Amino acid sequence: MLIQNYSSQQIVRYLDVRAGMRVLDACAAPGTKTQQIAMLMNNQGEIIANELHENRTKLIDELMERTGVSIVTSRSSDASVYDEHQKESYDRVLLDVPCSGLGDLSHKPEIRWHLKPEDIDQITAIQAKILEANAPYVKPGGILVYSTCTLNRKENENRIRAFLERHTEYELCEEHTFFPFVTKSDGFYCAKLIRTVETVQTK
Repeated sequence: MLIQNYSSQQIVRYLDVRAGMRVLDACAAPGTKTQQIAMLMNNQGEIIANELHENRTKLIDELMERTGVSIVTSRSSDASVYDEHQKESYDRVLLDVPCSGLGDLSHKPEIRWHLKPEDIDQITAIQAKILEANAPYVKPGGILVYSTCTLNRKENENRIRAFLERHTEYELCEEHTFFPFVTKSDGFYCAKLIRTVETVQTK
């Protein structure tokens, strides 16, 4: 049995994956969303599950083996660094980025005592780098989904607006905030973006 928070489960559905696609889960460990993507693809196609820390890729591999998923390849690399070899390689890209975690306060109350304003600035800088690095990987007509487990607009709506100002080749299809008092689960945000033209700006 695989347990996943209700709001977290909803994020993958915004990818609109189908069997046979090539998908990148750029910040994948421990792999619960990766596994969900594979199930929605009927275990047909290819999924690259990227994780910064090599030791955490083992968590992905163990979960895929335990749940019978055979289309996932895990790897260790920095999602904030652009890789020219991956340009226009994926039908779908999921960016479940590092965040402040302010949507998880119900079971991580210590966050409110340790998080400082300067921490948010550092986090949003990382989020921006990840968006910039991974945007070119989406094929024209493909979908990029950005998600966080926070309700902080600086990390969510404002981050997406800043990205769209730089990247006119992307359009916002829809965005949604999952509020804990509505869903009775963790707070999450997601934005579904579609790439409409071939030219992508990179730093």
